Amino acid sequence: MRRTIVIGIAILMGLSSVHVLGPVAGEDVKASAPRNVLLELFTATWCGGCPYADAAAEELKADYGERVSLLQYHVQDYFETQKTNERGDHYDVFSTNIPILWVDGLASKLGASSKSEVYAAYKSLLDARLAVESGLEIEISSAELVTGNITLKVNLTSPGTTQESTFNVRFVIYENDLLYDDPHPNTTFNYVVRGIEEESVSAASLPTTFTRSFAFNLSWNFSNMGAVVFAQVGDDGEVLQSHSLSFGIEDVDGDGLPDEWEMLRLETLLYSADDDPDGDYITNLQEFLDHTDPLVSDLGDGGFMRDYL
Repeated sequence: MRRTIVIGIAILMGLSSVHVLGPVAGEDVKASAPRNVLLELFTATWCGGCPYADAAAEELKADYGERVSLLQYHVQDYFETQKTNERGDHYDVFSTNIPILWVDGLASKLGASSKSEVYAAYKSLLDARLAVESGLEIEISSAELVTGNITLKVNLTSPGTTQESTFNVRFVIYENDLLYDDPHPNTTFNYVVRGIEEESVSAASLPTTFTRSFAFNLSWNFSNMGAVVFAQVGDDGEVLQSHSLSFGIEDVDGDGLPDEWEMLRLETLLYSADDDPDGDYITNLQEFLDHTDPLVSDLGDGGFMRDYL
C-alpha cells in the first residue's frame, strides 16, 4: 500500500545524507565484462530539492554516456504511474523521502541542497561502482514503433559466471523533454519513466534473447524516448548489469560528440570535436572523454597545465 510523503518542501531542500547498503563492489559476480551503472532517481514536480538532483543526474549521464543508464521515477505527481510508485515502494522512498538516488541498488544519496553538492556525491558513488566489472552483458539491439507498440529486442549473455542462479530483468521506457508548468512555468523533465515490465530469468538459460512490447500512447513523442534494461537481484537488491538506448538521433551534426553533452556543456552544436573553446589545448573530444568542462580552462597560473604544476 502506498504511503504519503508528509515532509515539507523546505525540509526536503536541506535534507542531505549518504546511505550505503552493503559493499559498493559486489562480491557475488566474477568480473568479466565492463559495467554500465544504473542511476535510479526518485523525484517529483513539487519537490523543492528535486531540481538540483534532476540536473546533477542528467549532467552525469551526459558526461559518462553509455556507461550510465538513468531513470527518473516520478512519485505522487502528474507523471506518476502505478508502477513508478511500486518501484518507490521497493526502495521504501515513501519513508525516506525524496529526492533520493540509488546507484545499482547498492548505495543511495538522499536529499539535495545544490546541484554541485549532489553531483559530487553522485559521482563518487558512480565512480566506485564503475570500477567493479560484471558477470553479465546486456544489449538492447533494436527498438521499433510498429502498429501502435514499442518493441524492444534485448540480448543477455554471461561471458563469465555469476553466483546468482536467478534474477529479475526489467525493461523500462522513458521520455525526455516533457513540459510541466507547476510550480514553475515551462519546466522540462527528462528520463521520465513511462512503462516498466519485468521477467524472472535463470542464469542457466543464458545466452538468451528477449522481445518485449509496450503499448504506445499517442501523447508520447517516440523520437524523445529511450529504454533501459537491467538485471537485478530481487526487487531492491544489487543491479548486476544495465544498458540504455536512445530512440532519437544522438549526434545530429555528426561531429563525434553526443548532442546531449554538447547542449549541456557547450549550449550549442556549432563546435566540433577538435575545437578548444576554453583555450587549454585540450579538444572538446578529450574533454568529453575525461569528463571535464570544455568551457573551463585546465591551465594554471602562467599557462601551465594544472596536472603538471
